[in-house]
Amino acid sequence: MSSRHPDPAEPADIEPAIPAIEQVRIVTSGSGLNHRRWPSFNDNILGTIPDRTIVPVQRRGVVGGMPWLCVAQHGREGWVVAAYTQTVS
Repeated sequence: MSSRHPDPAEPADIEPAIPAIEQVRIVTSGSGLNHRRWPSFNDNILGTIPDRTIVPVQRRGVVGGMPWLCVAQHGREGWVVAAYTQTVS
């Protein structure tokens, strides 16, 4: 009986790696963070993300010199001020 060992030169049957998703934790004084339709302080609030909640980052942006993150919460994308988040490792 001969066992077949794969040739290292042959491509393996492995799916490509999925890029890691950056996640952040909301860090406020306990009041939560406004989740907004767009990166602006105008009246465009979708809801409030509770303090200590971990959310995935979809995109980053800077508006008026202020860094914003587009994050997903309950299947809905919206923007939060990056200063009130902490990267989760």
